[in-house]
Amino acid sequence: MGRKIATLINDDLLIKGRFEQLDRRIFLSGAKPASLDGVTFETLRPDLTDAMRFVSIGNQSGKLLGNFVASTFGPFEIYPVTQENIRGFSAQLGDYSALVMLTNDVQRAKRIMRDVRAITQNKLCYAIMEESTPPGRAALMRQYFHDVFDLRTDPAEIFARISSHFDRQQQFDMSAEYDAHFAAFCEENLTDPIHYLQAPLLRRLFENMGDVVRYRDLAEYDFHSGEFRIDSLAVRIHNLRRKLKNYDIRSKRGKGYVLVKLDG
Repeated sequence: MGRKIATLINDDLLIKGRFEQLDRRIFLSGAKPASLDGVTFETLRPDLTDAMRFVSIGNQSGKLLGNFVASTFGPFEIYPVTQENIRGFSAQLGDYSALVMLTNDVQRAKRIMRDVRAITQNKLCYAIMEESTPPGRAALMRQYFHDVFDLRTDPAEIFARISSHFDRQQQFDMSAEYDAHFAAFCEENLTDPIHYLQAPLLRRLFENMGDVVRYRDLAEYDFHSGEFRIDSLAVRIHNLRRKLKNYDIRSKRGKGYVLVKLDG
């Protein structure tokens, strides 16, 4: 429960931070894209807009959705797609991390996204409709889309939702990449498997390679005595040190331990 509450608080702070970057006027009741007065997603999040791809199912999106994209996100090219023509999803047109589909047809959108699932499964996917219904949004989000917007959605809300998703995706990607680096480090520099109690120690030292990690950041906390178990930490560090090659764990008296690469 505590972890869930902390996550909700962090999410709220993240969204609040995104909103505070926008002109206060966009929060007026019934605000439309025109009220952004030059503040678009392109100016707010250039890091994300550089990685966005816009597609529409055939020509069904019409001018309303096209104008909405232009005024909210910026002057992006919109690629028409059908089940027979999926070129708009291709990486040959450029790399992208987020896909935005303009559609008024839930069933056609589902069919096309099902056909290109192999292309889009690692991307953030959004749908924008002229007018959506709760069942329609649920149908699209159940399998294929991270969120669904329509012309009634306040641009500030769109900005906040997509920014939040993108930041979480970046954190996930970085975590996955870091896990791979740590696994490779262990495979190359451990002579024997390590105990499950040693793994968190090595990971913490690896994360702070070359920097001293304080005793209290490595040791277990004894809730009965109200003290950190420094003596047992020394034993675990000693046993872990014996399994390392190419690296050493050195003690900095009165401070903590540091993981360093051996010369040669």
